[in-house]
Amino acid sequence: MRKNLLIAGLLVIGSLIFVSASGLAESVRSGDNITVAKGETVDSVLFTAGRNIDIAGTVNGDVYCAGMNVSVSGTVNGDIFCAAQTLRVSGEVEGSVKLAGQTVNIDSPMLEKVGAVGQSLTIDSQTKVEQDALLAGQDISLNGPIGRDLAVAGQNVTLSSEVKRNINGDVENLRLTSDARVGGDIEFTSANDLDRQDRAEVNGEITRLQPEVNKDVNNAFMPIGVLYLLFAVTILALVLVLLFPGLFSATDSRIAINPGKTFLIGLAGIFLGPVLIGVLLATVVGIPLAILGILAWLVLLMLSGPTFAYSIGRKVWSKGQSQMLVMLVGALLLVVLSVLPIIGFFVVVLSGIFGLGALLSEMFGLQPPTPNSKKAAKKPKKS
Repeated sequence: MRKNLLIAGLLVIGSLIFVSASGLAESVRSGDNITVAKGETVDSVLFTAGRNIDIAGTVNGDVYCAGMNVSVSGTVNGDIFCAAQTLRVSGEVEGSVKLAGQTVNIDSPMLEKVGAVGQSLTIDSQTKVEQDALLAGQDISLNGPIGRDLAVAGQNVTLSSEVKRNINGDVENLRLTSDARVGGDIEFTSANDLDRQDRAEVNGEITRLQPEVNKDVNNAFMPIGVLYLLFAVTILALVLVLLFPGLFSATDSRIAINPGKTFLIGLAGIFLGPVLIGVLLATVVGIPLAILGILAWLVLLMLSGPTFAYSIGRKVWSKGQSQMLVMLVGALLLVVLSVLPIIGFFVVVLSGIFGLGALLSEMFGLQPPTPNSKKAAKKPKKS
């Protein structure tokens, strides 16, 4: 079940990348505040990225979105793929939803399938899921009926509705209220017994499996960690490119023009930074500078990931006009690559080296002039 959760998350990411790379310019919207007003109709796939997204109109196609606050209250004649800090889907959706966020609320009348991850995840009582639900989070409250199976991973999971077939879970606490109805079996892995109220109905067998003794408890929530990483990196990258658009354009040029030198500068920075900080810490006078150096070092390392992600996005989608959408593509692709076995290690290392090298080059002018500036320098001066 945990493997299925991870695969579902990566499929969401892959779908986002595929659509973004297809260049649907007429369906792309970006900015601080994005609105599809009530009464407005979008007759294509809608791809949005911004801080605040409000879709109250009609979209005759799939919706792909990433932002801080997202609300979908209109009609979507397709599927929804969204990542946001606060995410609410309350409109009529013809297809399925794949959602990732800190706070996720679903109260649409009917959905085909649901795949969602969030710290706080709630499915309202008026929402009917026709087929399956795949959920992961810290606190999950399921109040609407599920037409087939429920797969869930979470800390606190509360079921107050009907699940037509089976429940499979990896949870810490599983609670069935008096309104819960399960048509098939319940099989869950937990150190705690099922909390079942008197009128809760289970027509099949209940099987509780003990967690492995030597297993790191964090591994049980690996899918949550992967999808949360997707969400966190994406939101951070989008906010940074919104605040500092010129920085990422400049660092991308550094990597594109002279990748070899950027790599060497980043490699030197990786090793020399801690050494210089250590030298400063060895002297009483240098301790305040060392503290500032540590803070600066942490900031640069934090920025190296989004810096490399933007460069990847620009390589994949060279014709992209929106910096936010280019960053979105790169960030999603970087997360996918970073979780792959073996390859992921090298991707993370290269991300840190190239990102740091580009940032240091831009800060201190460590690379030679760009080809354009060289050509300008060769032109004879007019007398």
